[in-house]
Parts: sequence; structure tokens; C-alpha cells
Amino acid sequence: MWKLRLGKKAISDAPPESKDESPPKRNHRMDRLRLESLHGPPRRPQPLKDCAVLDLCCEDLSLCAEAVKQGASRVVGVVKNKKQLSQAQKACPSGIFYVGDCNQIPDEMFDVVFLLSDVCAREDMAHLFAKVKEHLNPKGRFVLETGYVGELSSRCWTEVREEDELKRVPSMGMLYDILLKDYSVRHVSSGGKKRNDAVRRAVLHCTPLVSTALLIAAPGNSGKTTLARQFLNVGWPDISTDRLLGKLARDPYYAWRPAAKRVRDMVGKERPDWGFIGKELSKDSDFVDEFCSIIAAEAPVESLFFYIEGAMLTHANVMECLTRRLKERGVRLWVVKPG
Repeated sequence: MWKLRLGKKAISDAPPESKDESPPKRNHRMDRLRLESLHGPPRRPQPLKDCAVLDLCCEDLSLCAEAVKQGASRVVGVVKNKKQLSQAQKACPSGIFYVGDCNQIPDEMFDVVFLLSDVCAREDMAHLFAKVKEHLNPKGRFVLETGYVGELSSRCWTEVREEDELKRVPSMGMLYDILLKDYSVRHVSSGGKKRNDAVRRAVLHCTPLVSTALLIAAPGNSGKTTLARQFLNVGWPDISTDRLLGKLARDPYYAWRPAAKRVRDMVGKERPDWGFIGKELSKDSDFVDEFCSIIAAEAPVESLFFYIEGAMLTHANVMECLTRRLKERGVRLWVVKPG
């Protein structure tokens, strides 16, 4: 392209730009949701693709439209009245919409649930958040936009007056530690506050908490029992591989198991050396598989945290088998070894 410059003006052979062409307006609310990081790394350009999505408070329908655009497998919305229902059905024909309150969750399971409404003043917030969890798939996400007053260090409510209305607003610590206690919470963005608005706004990505197990793997006399008792002192349930070997050797409840016969044949009447016995038994793949299946079946997965300790965990095949068994039960694992 050639240009002829005359003074401060330029003449171009390019066609004049159309005045109608302008960059699309950014949806700042969608930007604040940080959906690209919804599922953790790596970031996904279409995080709602193939997801069953629920919007518990459809207002401008932009979220439902975005879910359809990204290829969500199912889009469901809850609107306040019949007028909004008609508008939603026209604006998003492939979506399914219900009239109701955000506490009236459709009886099905979802991968992502959005609640982008001023729920900070509701008296039933804790109940509502717990109910949302019941409708999330195991790896589901709850995206909450809510108001708050006070930081993580405080766990309290503040009564705020806005437009001649009193609102009881939680602190961020109240949200994290009490109202959303069943979730792992990430504060992904803030909406700030308007000039006369006393309440700040935040977008939170919430993941249902799952049972977490610490696998403490160390040989005898390495201090693992002392470490383990610190967790026991704060109320964590425990499983000891040595104790389980002892049950297999002597407890009548376990006598029917093939693993019990193997242990009893080795123990005899002598005082057992569980380190040696465990090392020998770890060479038997059938025993290892049964041993790990017993631990997984008896694991206290109803507790958010528990630990398993013992010298048996130092054997790679035992650790590999136990890890697989526990993951099948939906347990998150942390392995602890001496440095």
C-alpha cells in the first residue's frame, strides 16, 4: 500500500473504514469469572465444553448463552418469574429453564453450578451452599459471586445499610471457613465496590472437599510413629500397616481371609518382627493386592483427613497398589517420607 503525504494529511489507496465497524464490547462480568482457570492447569479456552451447567440466578442470560457457545452438553437456568422464563426461552432456545428461587435446585447432577447473585444477605447461605454440593459431580465446580465485608482473618458478620435496607454480610473468613466449609475455595477476582457501596464483591471458585489421606512411609525407628501421633492428637483417624498385620495374625474377624493364613504361617508362636514379615510378604503380589484392598475398604473416607503409616509403605509395589485402590474411592493422597 502506498501513501502520498501532503502536509499533515495522508492520502491512501485503502478503502475508507466503515464507521459501523467497532470492536465488540467486553463483558466485564464474564471476565471477572476467570472461567479459563476453572478446572486448574492447564487453562482451557472452552472450560464449559461438554459440561452440564446450571445457572441458579439467570439475570442477563449471558452466562447461559456463553455455555451454549462453548459447547456445554446441557444448560439449565433458574429464573424469577414467567416473564423472564419467556425471555430466556427465546434468547437461549437450547437451554432448559425453570421458574423459582435459587434454593430450588433441579433434581439432577451438574459439572458447573453458577450463583452470581446478591446472596450475601440470605439467612440460609450455609444450607444453600451445602445443597449445591449435593448436586455437583465428583469433580464439579461451584462459581460464586457474592458480597463480603472483612478479610480472611475475621470470621464474623457485619450489618450494613444499603439503600435504606439492612443487610447482614459475611467476612471473607466467614465464607471460607464456615459457610463454604465443605469446599476448597479460591478467590479469583474482585469486583471492587462502587463509590457509595459499603460491600465489596468477590468471585470464588469452589471445589467440593474430598477425603485426604497422608501416607507416612518410613522404616522402623525413623520417627514415623511420633509424627503420626501428632495427627492422632488433633483427631485424625489412622490406619497402621503393622496393626493390620497383627489383626491378620490373631483377630478372628480376619481368619477367613487368605492373607490371614499367609501372615499366620509366617508368625507362628514367636514374637513377630513386622518389618521383616512385611518385607517378605510384599514380594507376593496376591498378598499385596488383598492387603491394600483391606486398607482401602476400611479407610475412614468419611473423615476429611486421615493417615496411614507403616514400614509396608516403603515397598514400591505396596505404595503403588494402595495409591490406586484409594484413588478408586475418590481419596486425595499426600505421601510423606523422611528427608
